[in-house]
Amino acid sequence: MSTSRPQTSAHREHTARPPPLTHGAHEDVIEASFDRAAAYERLGDFEHALEWLDRAARISGDLPPAYRALRDRCIRAEGLRLRPRGREVAS
Repeated sequence: MSTSRPQTSAHREHTARPPPLTHGAHEDVIEASFDRAAAYERLGDFEHALEWLDRAARISGDLPPAYRALRDRCIRAEGLRLRPRGREVAS
């Protein structure tokens, strides 16, 4: 005897996958990712800028030249940024 209850149509609709994005919506997601990457770069948060550029590249398949250049700048800046260190204890 099964203890699970049958799923109602309302439950199936709630857990169903959303419909695929239209071409226009797909382009909007990519542009929003580029906008976020540029905003994080301006704030000096290169790690988050790189995350958004990587998302855009996964969605679109590649980055346009301007955003590849932005990605290169963020990688260089992230590598040059000083990392905080713990306080050194004087003996």
